[in-house]
Amino acid sequence: MPSPCPERPRAVTKVPQTPLAIVHYRPSDPEGRPSRKRPALEEITPQDIASPIFHQVLLEDLNGDVQGAMINFGKRARTRTPLSQEKRRQTAQARKGGVCARCKKSKRQCDITQKKSPYESCTLCAHTKLYKSVGRNPCFKSTLVDILFFRSGPASNEPLFTQRDAVFHLEDLAMPDVSVKTLELTQHIGCHHLIVHASKFAPSPEDVVSYKWQDPYGRPHELRMPDYCLTNLDTVYNYFVQYIELAKWSYFESLRAETDLGWLTVSMAIQHAKERPNSLVADALNLWAISRMIEIPWEICGTERLGVSPINDAHSPHHGKMLVPPIMDTQLDQIVIKKILSPLRARILQKFERLITPAKPEAWFEIYLSAFIFLNHIERLAKHSTCHAKKHTMPRKYSNVHFLERAFHTAKSILARFHFVCNGSAPLRVDWRSPETVAMARLESDQVEFMKTTQTMIAARELEVIILRGTHKYEQPLYWTGQLFLENFDTSPVHVVEEPDDISVKMEA
Repeated sequence: MPSPCPERPRAVTKVPQTPLAIVHYRPSDPEGRPSRKRPALEEITPQDIASPIFHQVLLEDLNGDVQGAMINFGKRARTRTPLSQEKRRQTAQARKGGVCARCKKSKRQCDITQKKSPYESCTLCAHTKLYKSVGRNPCFKSTLVDILFFRSGPASNEPLFTQRDAVFHLEDLAMPDVSVKTLELTQHIGCHHLIVHASKFAPSPEDVVSYKWQDPYGRPHELRMPDYCLTNLDTVYNYFVQYIELAKWSYFESLRAETDLGWLTVSMAIQHAKERPNSLVADALNLWAISRMIEIPWEICGTERLGVSPINDAHSPHHGKMLVPPIMDTQLDQIVIKKILSPLRARILQKFERLITPAKPEAWFEIYLSAFIFLNHIERLAKHSTCHAKKHTMPRKYSNVHFLERAFHTAKSILARFHFVCNGSAPLRVDWRSPETVAMARLESDQVEFMKTTQTMIAARELEVIILRGTHKYEQPLYWTGQLFLENFDTSPVHVVEEPDDISVKMEA
């Protein structure tokens, strides 16, 4: 069979290149009829907002035939009028103080920082219509910058309040060239003792140097204390850090007798913190324990007693105790608040915001444990306020209502984030026997059993939690922590009710 002849190569003719001219798109046709197409340089920006636009340029040859087009997609450069001085001030205030979560998400102006009360809703949220059976995210700042976990010092109406600024600036008040005594102090938590150094100081008229109380007949009593203050404050601080590491776990034993759910949750949190010492749960537990250390009075327990004897008056709230001088008690609180609790609060806010924004399923368990500890801590703050007012015979139920207002605002902010930001109550209602649920949450076997037990306990006490919220007994266990399990938690503005019979103290407008 003859082989096929190879094909001859075809001749390639060169077409002379015609230079192309750049001609802008014409919005009308040659017949003069107006075109419905937009001009090339016109921006397609509906409702005058920033959006993608295109810029089209047609390429034509010398004969006017279109050979191609160049299209640029981009964003319109927004122009705005200069801000007035008042507008600049409001903008700077919003950046510094924060805006509410709803306004931040909607990218609208928020005036929550301009309200007289820090617990008042912004104007836009206050005028938003509510619908039946629709959950409403309460108006709270999008960041946790304004939350409060502990007091800054004694209030002006408290018996141990001092006006000496040097105490709050952690200055050494000891007289020069005086002897230094070493004391052992206790709060009767386990067998742990705190070592401190004390020296004599010169009290001023604004200093509190005695303890006062009244007997059942209204007669006043006063116990003058020796003029001693803390000295070598840096050394005392180091002793306190050692005390915290050794004693902090013992402070949680007081929760064992409160509620089975509280002790179960804190026990799981302690286990979680020991396995993950840098977690948010570990910091939350430290905050809880250290805050109790500035609530419980310190007593002298060593051989050196500064000449102090136990109080023998059976009507005294300090009967049988050897209290430290009032100025020393305030100094101890300030060392803890300034050097330990304030840095700890900053770390907690940073970790909480990082975990919850955006919320991830694998972070839910840590968020839940931390939120429970924070809310239980706020219940303890209310309990201490009632005990403190009763101990010093104050004419109201709580020793510092303004402080509790801020603490309850913190509780509602945490609840709002738990329910609305990460849908926290949903995992508390799911079936933890389902392998898909366990895989989604990435929980270990003991954590799954913990969730099952928690569901059983809260189901048995759900009615109790609902009734408790209606009695305004903020100091009772599960008042705030129980609202973690309720979808319709209390979203109303902060309103401290001091007695069940509607005798209330409203915040300033």
